Amino acid sequence: MTELASDLRVVELERQVEQLQTALVTNRVTATAVGLLMAQCQMNREQAFACLVGQSQRTNTRLGTLALDLVARAEADARQHDIYAIKAEEAPG
Repeated sequence: MTELASDLRVVELERQVEQLQTALVTNRVTATAVGLLMAQCQMNREQAFACLVGQSQRTNTRLGTLALDLVARAEADARQHDIYAIKAEEAPG
Protein backbone atom coordinates (compact mmCIF):
# COMPACT_ATOMS: atom_id res chain seq x y z
CA MET A 1 0.00 0.00 0.00
CA THR A 2 1.43 3.36 -0.96
CA GLU A 3 1.70 6.24 1.47
CA LEU A 4 -1.04 8.15 -0.39
CA ALA A 5 -3.37 5.16 -0.30
CA SER A 6 -2.64 4.72 3.40
CA ASP A 7 -3.39 8.38 4.10
CA LEU A 8 -6.65 8.16 2.15
CA ARG A 9 -7.63 5.06 4.13
CA VAL A 10 -6.98 6.86 7.42
CA VAL A 11 -9.13 9.81 6.30
CA GLU A 12 -11.94 7.41 5.29
CA LEU A 13 -11.76 5.58 8.62
CA GLU A 14 -11.85 8.88 10.55
CA ARG A 15 -14.94 9.89 8.56
CA GLN A 16 -16.61 6.57 9.36
CA VAL A 17 -15.85 6.94 13.08
CA GLU A 18 -17.36 10.43 13.08
CA GLN A 19 -20.50 9.16 11.32
CA LEU A 20 -20.87 6.31 13.79
CA GLN A 21 -20.47 8.65 16.77
CA THR A 22 -23.15 10.95 15.33
CA ALA A 23 -25.43 7.97 14.71
CA LEU A 24 -25.04 6.79 18.32
CA VAL A 25 -26.00 10.18 19.72
CA THR A 26 -28.94 10.51 17.33
CA ASN A 27 -30.12 7.00 18.19
CA ARG A 28 -30.04 7.76 21.93
CA VAL A 29 -31.97 11.00 21.48
CA THR A 30 -34.54 9.31 19.24
CA ALA A 31 -35.01 6.51 21.78
CA THR A 32 -35.50 9.11 24.52
CA ALA A 33 -38.09 10.95 22.41
CA VAL A 34 -39.91 7.68 21.75
CA GLY A 35 -39.95 7.00 25.49
CA LEU A 36 -41.36 10.45 26.19
CA LEU A 37 -44.15 9.92 23.68
CA MET A 38 -44.88 6.49 25.14
CA ALA A 39 -45.28 7.97 28.62
CA GLN A 40 -47.14 11.13 27.67
CA CYS A 41 -49.48 9.66 25.07
CA GLN A 42 -49.98 6.12 26.42
CA MET A 43 -48.48 4.58 23.26
CA ASN A 44 -46.40 1.50 22.71
CA ARG A 45 -42.92 1.80 21.22
CA GLU A 46 -44.01 1.14 17.64
CA GLN A 47 -46.83 3.70 17.82
CA ALA A 48 -44.56 6.34 19.35
CA PHE A 49 -41.89 5.81 16.69
CA ALA A 50 -44.52 5.92 13.93
CA CYS A 51 -45.82 9.16 15.42
CA LEU A 52 -42.34 10.67 15.33
CA VAL A 53 -41.75 9.49 11.76
CA GLY A 54 -45.13 10.85 10.65
CA GLN A 55 -44.46 14.24 12.22
CA SER A 56 -41.03 14.27 10.63
CA GLN A 57 -42.53 13.64 7.21
CA ARG A 58 -45.41 16.12 7.64
CA THR A 59 -43.08 18.91 8.68
CA ASN A 60 -40.20 17.90 6.40
CA THR A 61 -37.94 17.87 9.47
CA ARG A 62 -35.19 15.35 10.01
CA LEU A 63 -36.18 12.73 12.57
CA GLY A 64 -33.11 13.43 14.70
CA THR A 65 -33.86 17.15 14.77
CA LEU A 66 -37.47 16.54 15.75
CA ALA A 67 -36.42 14.11 18.49
CA LEU A 68 -33.82 16.56 19.80
CA ASP A 69 -36.44 19.33 19.98
CA LEU A 70 -38.86 17.08 21.86
CA VAL A 71 -36.21 16.01 24.38
CA ALA A 72 -35.00 19.61 24.83
CA ARG A 73 -38.55 20.77 25.56
CA ALA A 74 -39.03 17.97 28.10
CA GLU A 75 -35.74 18.87 29.80
CA ALA A 76 -36.74 22.56 29.92
CA ASP A 77 -40.09 21.60 31.45
CA ALA A 78 -38.33 19.43 34.04
CA ARG A 79 -35.93 22.26 34.95
CA GLN A 80 -38.87 24.65 35.30
CA HIS A 81 -40.64 22.15 37.53
CA ASP A 82 -37.49 21.81 39.67
CA ILE A 83 -37.29 25.60 40.03
CA TYR A 84 -40.92 25.78 41.22
CA ALA A 85 -40.32 22.92 43.67
CA ILE A 86 -37.24 24.65 45.12
CA LYS A 87 -39.11 27.95 45.47
CA ALA A 88 -42.00 26.18 47.20
CA GLU A 89 -39.58 24.61 49.68
CA GLU A 90 -37.95 27.96 50.37
CA ALA A 91 -41.22 29.81 50.88
CA PRO A 92 -41.97 30.72 54.48
CA GLY A 93 -44.52 28.32 55.78
